[in-house]
Amino acid sequence: LGELALGAVRLDGAAADIRVALAPELPEGVAAPEGPSEAEVVVTIEPVAASTVVVVVPEAGGVPDGMVADFGGQTVTVVLDGPLPLLNGLEPGDVRAEVDAGELEPPEEGESAAGEIAVAVAAPDGVAVREWRPALLSVTLTPAPARDEG
Repeated sequence: LGELALGAVRLDGAAADIRVALAPELPEGVAAPEGPSEAEVVVTIEPVAASTVVVVVPEAGGVPDGMVADFGGQTVTVVLDGPLPLLNGLEPGDVRAEVDAGELEPPEEGESAAGEIAVAVAAPDGVAVREWRPALLSVTLTPAPARDEG
């Protein structure tokens, strides 16, 4: 006997492993010896591994009081790896690209400062950041515009 049919196992909507006991369908002329009349079938469910690319607007931390950080419209392209359901469920803001503007020399009062700063990328648990480009962003610190108090 090269194989033994055990019947179908429904997988619709399964998110975890399935264990079922099935009675074997014996071919004509084959009889089972005494013992269990069912076989345990285990179907392992694993999400499909995938990759995706997202474009992220960078954020600046460590901006000195009274200053604003300007990236000149630059974005960061991030390649992510993970289970397809997690990647498909990503929302805006789940992947972040940040620079520490505190790494720039503080400008004199009323002046601007500029430089390139390394980008750090963060993604939700279960999602791996494979790579991102660019690795450095040009950042300009300028005095914050005066606020009208009227």
